[in-house]
Amino acid sequence: KLQCFRAFSAWVWNEYGFMKAAKYFHPDETTRIQSAVAEAEKKTSAEIVPAIASASGRYDRAEDVAGVWLAAIFVVITWLLLRWQGPETAQWGTTWSRFELPLLLAAMVSGFVLGAMLATYIDPLRRIFAPRREMKTEVREAAARVFYDARVHHTKAETGLLIYISVFERTAAIIADAKVLEKLGQETIDALVEKLVTGIKEGDAATSLCETIKDAGDRLSVVMPGAARDKDELPNALIVID
Repeated sequence: KLQCFRAFSAWVWNEYGFMKAAKYFHPDETTRIQSAVAEAEKKTSAEIVPAIASASGRYDRAEDVAGVWLAAIFVVITWLLLRWQGPETAQWGTTWSRFELPLLLAAMVSGFVLGAMLATYIDPLRRIFAPRREMKTEVREAAARVFYDARVHHTKAETGLLIYISVFERTAAIIADAKVLEKLGQETIDALVEKLVTGIKEGDAATSLCETIKDAGDRLSVVMPGAARDKDELPNALIVID
């Protein structure tokens, strides 16, 4: 029973839990990630940069959708309470009083405001109402911003590769310089992303990230092998964006 409870708790957390990027990895895991980058870069001239963000988008529309759903629920409940005549007659009323419309409007407004507020402050609830396609787009765009802001694109030989994880969306993106993209191919990068996302959803993001970094290093070593004169232009540290 205890094992079943732990498995269920892990599933609930993995599906609906949320943690800030700064606390997502244990310090030991962060050290493993940095070591994985260092080892991978020994084999290739490419610069591999891992990054993790708490969230990639605001998803205001999801808050509105949550508000609409709760408003509808409040209206239905209020209408049922107003229509019920009581256990003595055990029937529904058919006449309207002058107070019913204002009460229904109040229920609708209060439900919308409460739903939007809950979705604003409860991240798992906002994720439920955020469209998957929108989240993927936001992650991709946020990764592109980090790629430029962290100067991953600014290596001398244009060999930057960003591996980006977004905690809220539970997904990832890989952005590569044109030269890296040409050598590896989009299919290879997509395969690396899929491997990383699978590990995140299975609840072992650190191991999955380390394996993805190693896999990327092995593939890059074939098409962009390292040389003795190569200089480590970018830090091997994990970029954390809260």
